[in-house]
Amino acid sequence: MKLQFKGREMIGRVRQGLGRIEYRVGLFVLVPAVVIVLFILIKLGYSLSASTMDVYVKVNSITSLKKGTPVQIKGYQLGRVVDVKPLFKPALHFIATLRIKKDIELYEDCAAIITNQNVIGDPVVELRNPEKKGAFLLEGDVIEGIESGSIEDIMTKVNTLLTEVT
Repeated sequence: MKLQFKGREMIGRVRQGLGRIEYRVGLFVLVPAVVIVLFILIKLGYSLSASTMDVYVKVNSITSLKKGTPVQIKGYQLGRVVDVKPLFKPALHFIATLRIKKDIELYEDCAAIITNQNVIGDPVVELRNPEKKGAFLLEGDVIEGIESGSIEDIMTKVNTLLTEVT
């Protein structure tokens, strides 16, 4: 009985590469990872196409405005708020970045009204076109934001009214 060293033969098999099972396992891991990353990017407001544009809304208070707040026109969702930043000059105010669809015709004099969907609902940015239509809203334009009365504002006014009456 003669013992033979088969080390070179084993090394040759390892160098041949991966088998079919290893490729399947690799695809089984990589494909869901790519899908999860794409899903996260889409949920964060990134778009895979150039069908959106960023416009800015200037507001004095961000009590009801935050990332992810929907942007609508007459109930139709155009996009969402993707960022809110403070600006300190000339006075403290905030700039919210709205990522909206390009295919909707909005005009540069449009209004951005921040309101609630219902009495206890989540806030929404409602865009309204002006009566006199001028130039179209372009990427990077700034819209003046108007805050509608929230439930907190109403309760504060009712409280001050009741304290004056009594």
